[in-house]
Amino acid sequence: MTSNAANRQMPYSEESEVGLLGSILQDSTRALHVSMQSNIDPTDFYVVAHQTVYDAMLELHRRGRPVDLVSITHELKKDDRYDRIGGTSFLTSLIDNAPTPAHAQYYAGIVRSKSERRAIIHACHDGAARAYSDEDETQDLLSSIQSELFSISKMQEGLTENVDAIRKNMDRWKDAASGSPHGLECYLESVKHLTGRYRHGKPYFVGATPGAGKSTILINQFMRWALEGIPVAINSIEMDHEECIARVLCDLAGVSLYALDHGTKEREGEKPRLKKAWEAATTVVDPETGRNLIPLWINDRTMTVDQLWAWARFMVERHQVQAVGVDYLQILRPPKSYRGTRREAVIEVITSLREMAKELKIVLYILSQLSKEGRGERRPRPSDMKESSDIEDIAEQIVMLYEWPKMDKNPKTGKMEPIRDRNGKPIMEFIFDVQKNRRGLLGERVVFFNKREHRIEDYIPDEDEMPDAPEDLDPPETQEQLL
Repeated sequence: MTSNAANRQMPYSEESEVGLLGSILQDSTRALHVSMQSNIDPTDFYVVAHQTVYDAMLELHRRGRPVDLVSITHELKKDDRYDRIGGTSFLTSLIDNAPTPAHAQYYAGIVRSKSERRAIIHACHDGAARAYSDEDETQDLLSSIQSELFSISKMQEGLTENVDAIRKNMDRWKDAASGSPHGLECYLESVKHLTGRYRHGKPYFVGATPGAGKSTILINQFMRWALEGIPVAINSIEMDHEECIARVLCDLAGVSLYALDHGTKEREGEKPRLKKAWEAATTVVDPETGRNLIPLWINDRTMTVDQLWAWARFMVERHQVQAVGVDYLQILRPPKSYRGTRREAVIEVITSLREMAKELKIVLYILSQLSKEGRGERRPRPSDMKESSDIEDIAEQIVMLYEWPKMDKNPKTGKMEPIRDRNGKPIMEFIFDVQKNRRGLLGERVVFFNKREHRIEDYIPDEDEMPDAPEDLDPPETQEQLL
């Protein structure tokens, strides 16, 4: 029995290792993402040549380089690794023997499972060898073996100890008590007590109808974070890079984009708009070198969710980005290999976004269009987010932006009715409405949508229309009230 055990082959699946590596070489964006999500590292491969190739893949990915046959060949040729694995014929055989990158998840699962079985065997062999000797106390030996086996299961389940979680919470609360709370802050003074701080690792959604300010608030918020020195990145699928920067400059300069585009003449004595825009530009980039002066990066490529994930990971590793904005959800595509209905595709995308925020530990700020049902006839709600009500299940917070008639009580009927202007049209207010908030308050505030300068800002009413704020929405003034 002992002899048979000694002659057994260690568990591994060369076919699955080849299948995973070949899948990455065929479609690195999708397959490498799957592999990294499965926590595969080079030591999980049994074949040494496979370990070498996968290690090179990870190194290329960390440096933001493409992971393909040409890049891998160049990377391995830097030392003797290329000849050691068998050169071009070995690398091409990986591609030839991988049927399709769509099966990468399946291959990764087998590779991971075989690696864990080998770890169990090594732990048991080590325990058996120590048990034959009398060097360890029996109880110490049992504890050591249990600990080693449990560490293998922890790698699979991603467990953390309670004491670690408690320590992290205490550190965060101590920082908050000393005036340095964790998370990023909303730039709007009138609503920041509603939203609370944006936490790293969480997805935040803003829903609005087309032209109702969703892109504006994204650019306003991310520009202000960048001005504070917080590295941020935007993937703008709807607007190109030039348009995004135009909105940044108009917001900073306080000028009209329409007037700049059409060369509208200034009023007498007014500072030229073009000069204002140029002065704003010099706060964004160095006019002599073109170097960024604020840590704001904008990518206007249309990407799949996997490509977005790879780009976001690169931005985190290269620039220590803390927040990523997505403009907008419904035109972010599912993985190329995905097959399913449009609604299922949206669910696939938002689930991947949640996982991306958690893995990269970033604030993920996602814009979403509203369906026709949420446009004007009634106040919009989370289920109106176009094509998927499942957003409400995963969102840390949902904010709706919309116009709504200003209301007042009719003295004759006693009912709330829209206030109308001299032409009989309802006077509209722009509403910032927090409708879901896992770690904050719910409620709405009137804000001002300055469409001329592409800025959403705090609304400052005249003194005679200042309302009393509802008590349950007032921010706590003291630490005692907060507790």
